[in-house]
Amino acid sequence: MSDAVNLYDDVYTEALTEVKSLDLTTDEATTAMKNLKILTECRPPTETLETEAVPEPTTVLGKLKYSIGGVWDNETTRVFIRAGGAFAGVALVAWTTIHRDHVMTREALSQANQSNS
Repeated sequence: MSDAVNLYDDVYTEALTEVKSLDLTTDEATTAMKNLKILTECRPPTETLETEAVPEPTTVLGKLKYSIGGVWDNETTRVFIRAGGAFAGVALVAWTTIHRDHVMTREALSQANQSNS
């Protein structure tokens, strides 16, 4: 397969050198450019290297880390974490407001129950 790619690269290089030497205003240059475009589209596929498979863990701790890492790397998990942070912020503001109102009511009642001396 690499022989075909090397042969293509040699032919393509030769075609480029021929096109470079032509005057761009002639019909011959236009035809050469079209042929060069067609030649570019005919490039043979290159070999794809297979990636090494990641070995599966065999220990219980390794399997646990692997599964947690898979869940943690998921986009849905990230969305839930962001949404959880937003909901926590809303809950904090609501609790603070309710707590402040409760404290203000308690202080008003304690002032009302004080006797004037």
